[in-house]
Amino acid sequence: MKPEKFSGSGNFETFLIQFQNCATYNDWTDRDKLAHLRWSLTGQAAELLFGAEDASYESLVEKLQCRFGGKGMEERFQTELRCRRRARG
Repeated sequence: MKPEKFSGSGNFETFLIQFQNCATYNDWTDRDKLAHLRWSLTGQAAELLFGAEDASYESLVEKLQCRFGGKGMEERFQTELRCRRRARG
């Protein structure tokens, strides 16, 4: 089983669940997970790898969640929606 690529444009939580399923099925160690996760990142998501050469698997996942995760973003999206309704036109 091989993980999908993640460019930053899709849903990160879905990607992470699928990635973790691959890791469990393939019985990967943390070192294996880190290598495969780095390989899976493309586009904007791969830009997080610059300066993170010594990052662990957990810290890289945390960086990705902060940048691409949807948790905690509901309030921001609601505010943006309210502002759009108030604008003319």
